[in-house]
Amino acid sequence: MDPAAALKEAKICRRTAKAALTRSGKSLNNLIAQKRPESEVKDALVKYQGSYELLVEVHEAYVKLIEDDEEFETEESWLSECQETFMESELAAKIYLETHLSKGKVDTEAMGGKSSELNDVLLSQSSQANVCENSKSDTQELHQVENMIGMSSNGDSKSDTQTSNEESKSTTERAQISTARTFKHQKPKLPTFSGDVRDCNIFKSDFKHAMSHHMQRETL
Repeated sequence: MDPAAALKEAKICRRTAKAALTRSGKSLNNLIAQKRPESEVKDALVKYQGSYELLVEVHEAYVKLIEDDEEFETEESWLSECQETFMESELAAKIYLETHLSKGKVDTEAMGGKSSELNDVLLSQSSQANVCENSKSDTQELHQVENMIGMSSNGDSKSDTQTSNEESKSTTERAQISTARTFKHQKPKLPTFSGDVRDCNIFKSDFKHAMSHHMQRETL
């Protein structure tokens, strides 16, 4: 193949590779700007890196055909500019992915912490429910015991009341007997005469009645 034609063909291939690199770089930058998911940015970065590798390959094939040193240096400077642009976009994509991964890790840890807190709350509520159930059961048992004690106390109170009533009744009867006996031995109070002649008949009647009542008690 004619050297001039081969050089022209190699240059066309490099231009095509550079266009592909530019397109993939723009696509990557747009995904980062729109804060797309990690998977999309990662795929775009891989494609961008592949485009750059292809550009380097076709560039080396092209410069091999250049014999002039100045022209060669000019083409190498061109590749250096392409490399700087590539490295800037690649670095931005890596920073975005690292930030995205760090954020995801923090979110996961936060969710894990919330899940742990939720589990603690559920365990606490379950424990409180168990305590309430136990307390309720203990309260019911206590009420049952109190009812039993109350019934026993009522029975004892009733028995004590009956005993007290019987004792009181017996005491009253003994008091009545003692009073009757004391009254039996008391001397009768005789009526007194005031000295008024008009009361003479009343005095006699009262005196006879008192003496008659005294004689009856003595007979008993």
